[in-house]
Amino acid sequence: MVESSPHLQPWRDTITDAGYGAGPRLDGPLCCRVVFTMPRPASAPKKRPYLPDKKPDLDKLLRALFDAVTTAGLWADDARVVDVWAKKVAVGDGVALPVPGVVVAVAAAWHDVTDLYSSAVRSAVARFAEANPA
Repeated sequence: MVESSPHLQPWRDTITDAGYGAGPRLDGPLCCRVVFTMPRPASAPKKRPYLPDKKPDLDKLLRALFDAVTTAGLWADDARVVDVWAKKVAVGDGVALPVPGVVVAVAAAWHDVTDLYSSAVRSAVARFAEANPA
């Protein structure tokens, strides 16, 4: 398959590298909560939320993410994912990270992934703040 964006493979490689050793290899039915934080265009409204409804497509982002997580060995196969909640947001809106990126929470399908996701966001924001002091 030919990828439509030259940015996809480097992004996938970054996700794969970040995933190596990030946790135990998961197997069995899994649920995922994913939020992709996209760059906020200069033309986007400043005082109200902006919904990033342009490319890349959410389903293509998920496919690239799931392939990278599989390559990193964090789960046996992305076919194990039976439940997905995914969203694209812009930097500066609600649950968004302070910079473009992705936060992923994965749990056994019978667990509530909401608390796990909230913890993942807090951890990602804290790491960003540590790496980029004001």
